[in-house]
Amino acid sequence: MTKRMLIMLVVAAVVFGGIFGFQAFKSQMIKKYMSARGVPPQTVSTITASEQAWQPQLEAVG
Repeated sequence: MTKRMLIMLVVAAVVFGGIFGFQAFKSQMIKKYMSARGVPPQTVSTITASEQAWQPQLEAVG
């Protein structure tokens, strides 16, 4: 009985330790990636304004 309990506790500790260890590793890798990434360049687009005919009405149903 105690041998089974000890085996179960060891297996549970290994599983939970693996989960928490992986989460810590993942957090560390994300932090490392985000710090090395830098600021992306700003995207600026322009368009030339042009004159267009105005629609005095818009037909709709409802």
